[in-house]
Amino acid sequence: MSKKKSRAKKDLEVMKTLVEEESLACYTEHDAEYHFDSFSRDVATLYIREHVDSVNPVEYEMIERLQEMVRAVNPRYRVGIIYEERADEDEDEE
Repeated sequence: MSKKKSRAKKDLEVMKTLVEEESLACYTEHDAEYHFDSFSRDVATLYIREHVDSVNPVEYEMIERLQEMVRAVNPRYRVGIIYEERADEDEDEE
């Protein structure tokens, strides 16, 4: 395995751990839930996915600490959010 691939694999493991830790903090602070989804080397972006049953939508302000930690791993890396489609409460009542 090349050094570049080995480094990328280590970075990915570190970022998965960061997402785990920060998602718990986000849940306790904001009642918003997310988890690691994927990492795209092409655009140097770590994607998190909002849980369908998250009480509050995940917002970028809620993941600022995660973004800073991911940039500490590699300054080129960014965090993106994948949102799940939610049924509006009004639609549920009909």
